[in-house]
Amino acid sequence: MASASSEYGLRKVLYNLWKRWGEGRVFRRMMEDLVAAGVEPQAVMLDANPALAGVSSF
Repeated sequence: MASASSEYGLRKVLYNLWKRWGEGRVFRRMMEDLVAAGVEPQAVMLDANPALAGVSSF
């Protein structure tokens, strides 16, 4: 398993968030919103830090 920088918190927490967001179709909805907004197809990086700021498990 690849390791994440310690600034992102515990690896297990990151995995659980990734899994929950994947199962909840969060990533799919983000991509659909980008397409609906007319973003040109290209490599897109999503920064989850704003989303993580509201997570109370940290």
